Amino acid sequence: MAIDPELIYIEILETVLMATLDPDLWKSALQKLALLTGHQYAAFLFYDKGNAHLLTDSFLLEEKIFTAYRDVFLAIDPAEKILTALPVGQIYRDREYLGDKFIAGSVYYNEFHHPNDLNNLTSVKLCTINGYATYLSLMTANTAAYPQPVQFELFRRLIPALKTACQLHARFEQLRDTIKYQSAVMDNGIYPVWLVDHGGKILYASAHAERYLRANARLSWYSGGDTLCLDTDSKKLKRAIEQATPDGRAAEGRAVLYRRASAETDPRDPGSPSCRGRLRDYSRAVSHRQRLDGAV
Repeated sequence: MAIDPELIYIEILETVLMATLDPDLWKSALQKLALLTGHQYAAFLFYDKGNAHLLTDSFLLEEKIFTAYRDVFLAIDPAEKILTALPVGQIYRDREYLGDKFIAGSVYYNEFHHPNDLNNLTSVKLCTINGYATYLSLMTANTAAYPQPVQFELFRRLIPALKTACQLHARFEQLRDTIKYQSAVMDNGIYPVWLVDHGGKILYASAHAERYLRANARLSWYSGGDTLCLDTDSKKLKRAIEQATPDGRAAEGRAVLYRRASAETDPRDPGSPSCRGRLRDYSRAVSHRQRLDGAV
């Protein structure tokens, strides 16, 4: 049964969009791209100062082939200087840029491409972020037919979506790393930390804070569920709450609640009656958390 290229095109767009959130889907996207464009192999390459690195673990070739390329053959790849100089979004096809005669006599093709069942190359630079460039490379097998013009045209249609997906992927990876780092910092503190709104609803709790509430469910300042009681006789604490949540609107501010024990109380009990409650405006960390929540 004939395969409708338009249906594959739509499927690729959907898969690429989902892959920005779930990197495991990139391999599926590469498989559909190869099928659509008449290629048999594909890989994402993350390029930095002459060293190629995979953007993800997704590639339609043996890992040892890529390792050999990175460690040995990248240095003599005739496409390397051409590709790095091309603008984002411009397609590179080796037959057009190098010519069949050059390819036939090339040490690179004869010692690397052809022995590994790789023939012609189609590649495009998808994005450049902080000096690092990301490329999508598609290759044909030795015995496969050269892709048709209509297949290259469909690939060209996908490039804008692929460029956007590349930027989103990089941004989400950065956000994931930032969240991991932030969580590690919060969870490694010696005091429990809660991020609350003006009504005391818990927006975030460190691992220490979660364990503390499970062990001390009857605390006077714990309202149960996901709420802390912010009622206090401390003028300093009230003023800090007001500053952290202007006009009492949660959308305009957040606060981090710390309960620190004084010298006269058990430091393991931040909720004891003699404990000094302290609310610190943590605007930078909070606004950063809000941006993360909004993006992810």
